[in-house]
Formats: sequence, structure tokens, C-alpha cells
Amino acid sequence: MFAVAVVGAVRGCTEWAGPWRERLTALRRHPEADVRDAALDEVMAYG
Repeated sequence: MFAVAVVGAVRGCTEWAGPWRERLTALRRHPEADVRDAALDEVMAYG
């Protein structure tokens, strides 16, 4: 859960830079359901 919070905090205002996008994608495949679900709740793009 901490990792998801860190990734979400440093992503910037509206866009995900390459390295952070990769980290979030990895967290979305995390074996722990709570971490995976929190990562899936993060929005990578608005449109």
C-alpha cells in the first residue's frame, strides 16, 4: 500500500512519466490483493 501511495504522490498533476507508469503497472499485478486494488484505483490518464 505504501508503494502505491508513493507512486501516486510523485506522478505529477495529470500525467504519468514513463518510469512511474511502469511501476504502477507492476503494482497492478502485485500478488497482494489490497496493493493490486489500490494500484488499479489510480488513474493514469484523463480524457
